[in-house]
Amino acid sequence: MNLVIETVERSALRRASGAMRLALSISLGLFLTTSSRNQINAASDPALFGVFVGSSPGGESISQLLHIPADVEPPVQWELKLYQDQKSQSPAGYKLSCNYIAASSKASAKRGKQGRLEKEGVWKLGKGTKFNPEAMVFELDGALSLFKVDTNILHLLNPDRGLMVGNGGWSFTLNRTTATDRREGNWSIARGTATDPTATVYRLEPAKGEETLLLLKGDDDVLFFLDQKRKPLVGHADFSYTLNRRTVSSAPLASGEAQPR
Repeated sequence: MNLVIETVERSALRRASGAMRLALSISLGLFLTTSSRNQINAASDPALFGVFVGSSPGGESISQLLHIPADVEPPVQWELKLYQDQKSQSPAGYKLSCNYIAASSKASAKRGKQGRLEKEGVWKLGKGTKFNPEAMVFELDGALSLFKVDTNILHLLNPDRGLMVGNGGWSFTLNRTTATDRREGNWSIARGTATDPTATVYRLEPAKGEETLLLLKGDDDVLFFLDQKRKPLVGHADFSYTLNRRTVSSAPLASGEAQPR
């Protein structure tokens, strides 16, 4: 799991001695897209129903669905923007973009150059998947259909309305980026994990009553998620529960830099 932590004060992770304000912004590497920096915030655009992102395998099924090369290197990175009528809140337009790298292009002189698919059109609400005739489906005209798992999760459907099957690394699920993915609150320093009573632990206390987050300090640049028993969370072959400082720096605090309270 590729995660990033941001603090309001840059020196906090090294020398803080009390509770300070922070902003924790977590993004699953599984759902990152190269165009994420251009995402629209639904709160600032009432016509935007939602932005959904995800990373999927390549293969013949995606090739036929999107009309892209079949030999793409995983993952295919998705961004789907769904719009609604501001007055009736009924479905309106959509913008779909997919970024990929074809295996053939990686061996060419243009090694690493990405391909990009872009589609625009209108979407509507449909009903029924292959195994659930009552399921709600989002139908994108001229593109594809998605099963609505809930408000924040969509899953791609095959032409026969069956759910597309992923693999051990990626799925065909798109996740809303404006779901609860940012928290603000206070943090403090504590001591001790389940196996090391002297370890430095950061306690993140959200302002809105969500569950406290615990992070084990590996060093100034790396943190590890702990469960409520203060044991490190275990990842797998593709992702880990580790936060890495965006800019690694061991330089001392500069003159005028914020000091711990």
